[in-house]
Amino acid sequence: MTYDLCTEALTFSNLGEDTVPSCPLCDASADAGPAITYLTNLEAALLTRNAASVYTTLADCWNRFVCKPLHLRNEECFTLTACQCKEHFEKHCFNPKRQLLRELQRINRLQEHLGVFARDEQTGELRTNESAARQYSHLLASKIEILKQLNRGGVDDIPMPEPPDLDVMIT
Repeated sequence: MTYDLCTEALTFSNLGEDTVPSCPLCDASADAGPAITYLTNLEAALLTRNAASVYTTLADCWNRFVCKPLHLRNEECFTLTACQCKEHFEKHCFNPKRQLLRELQRINRLQEHLGVFARDEQTGELRTNESAARQYSHLLASKIEILKQLNRGGVDDIPMPEPPDLDVMIT
């Protein structure tokens, strides 16, 4: 049996650059170094907070402390949304602490769904599911290791950054 391979399906030649949206923060990183550094440091300081509010806060801070002053000086600046901040920081900026926190959340969800105890259908007694208990124990060991790594990194000790000095920025 032979198969015909459609080589066009394996390439991106039919995609134009205009079909792939660019990240405004990545595009501006060369020109707005201190402002991007401010957002990155702010994201690191807010890392242990609720993710939805973190990205809203980042967008608000960018718009308030970077865009608004630049607009008052009649200089161009793009505004940011929480979605753009989420896209940038989750997909374009690798942060080991964010990854560790995600793994910790996954372990918590897995532990919640493991049936360590099961009721015997005949007697009604509560019995330990040995396989689930072993899996739970392995997850617990992984969880403890992640917590040790997070404590070594001082997740909660990151100070809140100051807004950037716009006179230093190249516009």
